[in-house]
Amino acid sequence: MSQQTATEPSTRLVHIPSGTTSPYPLGGMPPYMAISHTWADRLFAPGMPFPETRGRRAIACLADTEYRGIRYCWIDTLCIDQSDPADKQRQIPLMGDIYGNAAVVVILTLEPFGISQAEIDAVTEDVRGAVEMSVHGSWMEHGKLWTSSEKHRRRLVRAMDGPEVFTRPMWGSRVWTMQEFILARRTMWVGGDLQALRVEEQLFQAIPDVCDYLSIEECIGGKYSKLYSHFQGMAGARQRQVEPTRVMELLGNKTATVPEDEIFGLMAASGVVLNETHIVGKEKVWALWWEKAVRTGHVRWALLPPATPTAVDAPGTGRNCIMPAFSVRHLASSNSALDSAQPYGPVEVTDGTVSMIGRLAGRCEIVRQLGRVHQTRGVVFRDVTLVLFACNNWSLALRVAAAFGTGRYNLTQRAIIAQVLLFNYYRAKLAVLEQRARSFRPRFRNQLQASIWADFMLVQSTHMRVMTEGLTFLARISNSMNGTDVVVVTDGEIPSGSLWALDFGAVNESEKTMFTIVRDP
Repeated sequence: MSQQTATEPSTRLVHIPSGTTSPYPLGGMPPYMAISHTWADRLFAPGMPFPETRGRRAIACLADTEYRGIRYCWIDTLCIDQSDPADKQRQIPLMGDIYGNAAVVVILTLEPFGISQAEIDAVTEDVRGAVEMSVHGSWMEHGKLWTSSEKHRRRLVRAMDGPEVFTRPMWGSRVWTMQEFILARRTMWVGGDLQALRVEEQLFQAIPDVCDYLSIEECIGGKYSKLYSHFQGMAGARQRQVEPTRVMELLGNKTATVPEDEIFGLMAASGVVLNETHIVGKEKVWALWWEKAVRTGHVRWALLPPATPTAVDAPGTGRNCIMPAFSVRHLASSNSALDSAQPYGPVEVTDGTVSMIGRLAGRCEIVRQLGRVHQTRGVVFRDVTLVLFACNNWSLALRVAAAFGTGRYNLTQRAIIAQVLLFNYYRAKLAVLEQRARSFRPRFRNQLQASIWADFMLVQSTHMRVMTEGLTFLARISNSMNGTDVVVVTDGEIPSGSLWALDFGAVNESEKTMFTIVRDP
């Protein structure tokens, strides 16, 4: 057993063959497995000797095969003294080290998966091209193959059926298990049939992305719902595709027995860790985490768009101003399209007031109100929305193309986009009146229009998320050197007074600058 100093953080490990538990310093632990499970499964039933538990039998199928040299494991029910609040307070901030340094995180469930490693490997190989298309965004080059070929559509269905079996156990709905998955260097799944399975995270992330973007209807909703709502974002976070603190926006569909654990259970994966794990009250814990995140440079959390309070909020709760309420932080964050913000200098948070350095971009003049996005049951109809925003007006259509194109298109390309906006106006208006926006497809005069419009819609898949909760305006930011048309989103208020655009280093997922609009006091 390793020696430890009085100041070095430590935890305990279980010796797999014997079930004995011994303390180890974090910096001196032997190779070990970290176990991810739900307590409701009772895989490590209280009072039952470890060698006799169902969990021990599942662990053994790895310790005796794939990970033959590993003789230790970490299990929360055994390695944290559950009757000692002080021990919990010491151990919770260490989750990042414990799960992040494990040789493998073993996901244990009672439910058998009913699928073999050979089947998983086969479907993974079948959709390798689709995964690459998602990773590189090469929709225009390769998307048609996957939509028009029945053979390739069937491959996508099989690729959704494979990971879908892993969404069935309760494990996928818990906060703590999500963090354990995100922190892992490697994962193995072991179900009730005691088969050890390895699944590439891209099956959980990239294939739902492909099916959603290409509208493969047989792969959307129904039994696949949890792949989209619970697993896709979790897998993306594990692959470090987004800024780490954005894992907090994934909490909207996860649960925890103790309300405060909705923050404590994910803070290690966010990289912003609170040592005050004794705080009671979810909003208090959220406020502490938010302040520490902003203070340590994650200022995106102070620059989020409007989000509507939920029915569970206290009466009088307003839309978020600087700090979103916990109940809407996932909506404000995910709808923001704001990936990161690099502050231009030190950030201070004092008594709820954030002080940080910004760059003056220029005056902001509101040109006209465009309205709200057209959406039904959470589905945003981007093409219908933009066509209606242009109001069958050539001058306005050009400015809509410029503002929503965010500098991507030249004058000729903006004119082509404006042509499509006008050509489809009456058809889009009729589709809304007859409540068939879902079936609306714009028409084009030539292939060039179709190609540029497809690219324009891809750009909107990021930008229009900001508008789902607010009121949209066309505006112009100008200074002594130039001017540019932009989109401004408010919480429903009509902007008035002297407006200015400030740059706080915020960049969206398309690497475009996002401005904060302020009014003279």
